Amino acid sequence: MYYADLTPCSYGSGRESPLIPEKWQVPLLAVGWLDRGHGHPQGEAPPELRPALLEMIESARSLFSHLGYRGLHTCSFCLADGVTERIATSRVNLLIPGDGVVWAATGGILHYLDAHAYLPPQPFIEAAVACPEYGSPAWFAALTETNAGVQPPVRLTSDWLAELRARPAARKES
Repeated sequence: MYYADLTPCSYGSGRESPLIPEKWQVPLLAVGWLDRGHGHPQGEAPPELRPALLEMIESARSLFSHLGYRGLHTCSFCLADGVTERIATSRVNLLIPGDGVVWAATGGILHYLDAHAYLPPQPFIEAAVACPEYGSPAWFAALTETNAGVQPPVRLTSDWLAELRARPAARKES
């Protein structure tokens, strides 16, 4: 899936997907959704970016597993070089509060940083490095503040599972 950096991101469908711009009060902007045939900025990312993203991806895998997409993306840049590289983190999607925007990044961004010298936009880098612990109350508060004070359209896996488990009981009671 390709989205140009800094363009609206609309990935997925359904009630649970937070990657739908209409669910946000502020722009939901894509970062790191690369594909061969579309240029991307290159350079050396600050050393603190990769560990910040890796920590977010690991947290998103456990706390928001219900928002992960099935299947892994094959890197089109690697494929053009004769290598089939399935990006292990590509099923994870990140939501990062920014200054008047929410950044939507694919977990595949790590591969693009490492293997293809991808350099994300500076406002994204600053937001990612400053992002509170992913999934924490501080992260939810930052997303809410960024989203014009409106609760973000995202729930923890445990909240989602609890709601699913409660649904049959609610039906039986009626």
